[in-house]
Amino acid sequence: MTPEALWPSARTETWVEAPARVFEDLGPIGAIRTVSNPTYPWGNCLVLPAPPTPAALPTWEAQHREVFPSPPQATPAFYWQAEAVSAELAAALAARGYHVVVEAPLVAPNAATRAPTLPKGIQLRPARTPAEWRALVDFRLRQGAALPLDLVLRRLANAWATQQTVGGDWWLLVEGGAVVGCMGLFWHDGVARYQDVDVHPGHRGRGLGRLMFSAVRAHGEATAAFGHQVIVADRDNPAHAWYQRMGFGPAPGEVFVCRAAAA
Repeated sequence: MTPEALWPSARTETWVEAPARVFEDLGPIGAIRTVSNPTYPWGNCLVLPAPPTPAALPTWEAQHREVFPSPPQATPAFYWQAEAVSAELAAALAARGYHVVVEAPLVAPNAATRAPTLPKGIQLRPARTPAEWRALVDFRLRQGAALPLDLVLRRLANAWATQQTVGGDWWLLVEGGAVVGCMGLFWHDGVARYQDVDVHPGHRGRGLGRLMFSAVRAHGEATAAFGHQVIVADRDNPAHAWYQRMGFGPAPGEVFVCRAAAA
């Protein structure tokens, strides 16, 4: 399985997460490997060409052990394209101790978005200088205070790597000298990918998210040669409906499952 054979969100994942994660072509299947974090399920999983059957789960688990041998050994984790998980497969996965995530990517063509006028006191700028990156790191650490610190720091390190290897930037929304929002927009091989669109909770409800998203989108459409734009959001998250209001439509869904290490 090559990156070109993947569905849109998975294909963009192969370059958004590089070089921290490596995609390996294993013939009929693929593998996502994170050498620096070999026990992280999202980063060490098999990419399947179709949903597995319940009877095939032990075989796929054995294949995962072969691709990701110990020590240290990643927990069994699999990723495939589907809109949902059948009741039969869901029951089989639950019986084997798997956690299931179903995500609903969204896509949109270039829309010749007009850049909005920023209100007085609001600035939007790419994070390119050391000071701007420190501000981005501080903001992401505050926003991710409830998450494990090592996870947040790895994501930040990968954010830096992404900006160095593909087109695009991380952007800061600044008000009164303080960062109140951030997002990433990157592009490669004619496709753009949005990352971590976020506004500080104390500044939500003022239209700042729409302002930031529209301004960055307009900049990307005017600057880069990409035909389609991709974003991934949980179908049950309010952000999913928000992106649809911004002109994005459903793309092929994706399923990720991983089993607890003790299972």
